[in-house]
Amino acid sequence: MTKTNDNEFAVGYEDSVVEFFDERKLGNPIDQFSIDPSKMTTITALSCHAQSTMVVGTANTKGVVLVDRLSKDIQECFSANGKGINCILTDHKRWMLFGGWDNRIHCIDMKKRKQKGLLKYHRGSIHDMIFMDESNEDVLKLASCSEDEHVVLWSIPLLAKNVSSTKKSS
Repeated sequence: MTKTNDNEFAVGYEDSVVEFFDERKLGNPIDQFSIDPSKMTTITALSCHAQSTMVVGTANTKGVVLVDRLSKDIQECFSANGKGINCILTDHKRWMLFGGWDNRIHCIDMKKRKQKGLLKYHRGSIHDMIFMDESNEDVLKLASCSEDEHVVLWSIPLLAKNVSSTKKSS
């Protein structure tokens, strides 16, 4: 589930359907799309990068796909090394991060549509992430938690050629 704009949120299901709801008129979905089950099934994570781009993580495609909400077309795929996805985080500007069964956080530059780095520390599947401070344009601050029962605070300098990190574990 993810918030898509001020009054709307989206929900992804195991049958590869994404439905959109307006919080002011709960009940039936206001829009929906279904992704061809031969391309992906079992939506395990969902986020919104821009007004018309949904970021969908799945178990069977072993990564993240970008789907245009209007055309319902898959725009791009990012691999998670053959592993499923548990969580996706976007800053709605430039960065998309996703984590899952490969114990790493993948950092994607959405302007260039390229993976810029991997954050490696956890020894278990990544369960969730949150941005800690979005006010500094030069450093991305992130917290992640994992099946290894660690919470890691990351400070990621964004001016570097590739994403690197400093971390604290608690």
